Amino acid sequence: MLNVADAIASFNAGYKRQKDIESQFLNRHERGLKMMDLAATELDLDIILPVMPGYNDTEIPSSENGDNPVLEPTPERFERSCEQVSKFQGNAEAILINNFNEWYEGQAIEPREEYDTAFLEIADDQLATGEAKSFEWEGEIIRIDWEKTIPDP
Repeated sequence: MLNVADAIASFNAGYKRQKDIESQFLNRHERGLKMMDLAATELDLDIILPVMPGYNDTEIPSSENGDNPVLEPTPERFERSCEQVSKFQGNAEAILINNFNEWYEGQAIEPREEYDTAFLEIADDQLATGEAKSFEWEGEIIRIDWEKTIPDP
């Protein structure tokens, strides 16, 4: 196999243009983290884990924004997504807070009037612990070889 990368990373695991993003984000985020971890383990690559406070590009004057649904930044969701990331920290080289100061997309973890320093405190409590836990997979890995034909029993 040709190795073209030395790590797996995602800019926004869990966010997708869908109307019910508020209710689906945490499930999608956790699934994305599991897939990244499995791929990194299987391919013997490093992993850079993503966590995002929210997403809102409605203030960006651009025709490319389309109809991206707003994922309101809330300390509760950020804390939960940090907890999800912490399960995989033992396998990770780094954690990417996406995007720690993009005010115009609602992704800042810097202090803000409505939440004060809540996002920074969560990042400190959840991500800067110095503890590294590894995620333990349950089940089997099944390899599919597309070059072989297997007859039905």
